[in-house]
Amino acid sequence: MRRVVEIYIVDPDEDLPPEKSVVYQGERKVTDLTDSELFFELSISDLVTKHNEVRDSVKKVDKFTGTEVSLKPIRVKDLKMMVVNIATF
Repeated sequence: MRRVVEIYIVDPDEDLPPEKSVVYQGERKVTDLTDSELFFELSISDLVTKHNEVRDSVKKVDKFTGTEVSLKPIRVKDLKMMVVNIATF
């Protein structure tokens, strides 16, 4: 089955501003690959490394110490990955 899709990978951390939560937004494309195959085409480790640099620049107040700290690095398993089907044919 062929389809038109867009791929999104987001960081669901509530401490991260919404404008910094999108890790990856793919171009709209026609494919016959499964969702899993589409994700395997991406260099997830590179995306996570780059996004963790963004996370390191974001500060939050630690609720126990009251001090300002950087967000901890995110792991691949914590990301939300979605394939949006625009059309199928």
